[in-house]
Amino acid sequence: DEESSSVSPEASTEVSGSFFMDRDHRPPASLNEADRALRALQETFFECLKQGNWHEAAELILNYRGDVTMLDYYEKVFAPTLEATGALWASGDMSVAEEHMISSVIDKLMTRLEVDKTEGLLEAKPFTAVLMLPGAEEHEFPLKMTDEVFKHHGWKTFYLGRSIPVSSLEDFFKKKKVSLLVLSVTLSRHLNSCEALIRAIKALDPVLRPQIMVGGSAVENEAVALNQLGADFYLPSLQALDQGLDEIEKRML
Repeated sequence: DEESSSVSPEASTEVSGSFFMDRDHRPPASLNEADRALRALQETFFECLKQGNWHEAAELILNYRGDVTMLDYYEKVFAPTLEATGALWASGDMSVAEEHMISSVIDKLMTRLEVDKTEGLLEAKPFTAVLMLPGAEEHEFPLKMTDEVFKHHGWKTFYLGRSIPVSSLEDFFKKKKVSLLVLSVTLSRHLNSCEALIRAIKALDPVLRPQIMVGGSAVENEAVALNQLGADFYLPSLQALDQGLDEIEKRML
């Protein structure tokens, strides 16, 4: 049908990796009813994807009627599915093509759910975030999840995704008043690119340059984020951002 065809798989450039979120490894017996239902949904969803039943997998998500936030979907369904997919690829039990198709289905579902859940967001706030990957970093899913948290809190966001030249960023900052630049680094080999980008941003006109937040599984702790990379804020997890964004806003006023 029309809904299912909107999430048909295509080739994807996403490669599976770690996500900056607190993993939930509790046994099923210790979960509340809602979390047990989401874990069961994730397991069934992943089985459908492994078998190539793309439309059935999509319908499981689109027709789910639980009281679920976007962060719940990301944390409890999509992220564990992508990590399990990456593990199968790493062990040779899944082809690159299969991994890319699964990533593509999830990417399309994320976009669809975002549209469906735009109602009921908090009143718009006077803050704007630009979200981007530094250098050759390719892992967009953590950044997309972060984008949703900011939007849920009433921020205006500009999702740039893959890296663009500093000169283009500077032009963008001249046209838009940006409060915060958010960078995500999944692989440690891209930390140098992140550090160089932050140095370049800090060298811009102080009137233009935003404050900088950095996170991702390659950023091990606050000392790395603030002292080594030179960021203003450290993003340890999506949960920490969701719970601490009000305090960050106070510091930015």
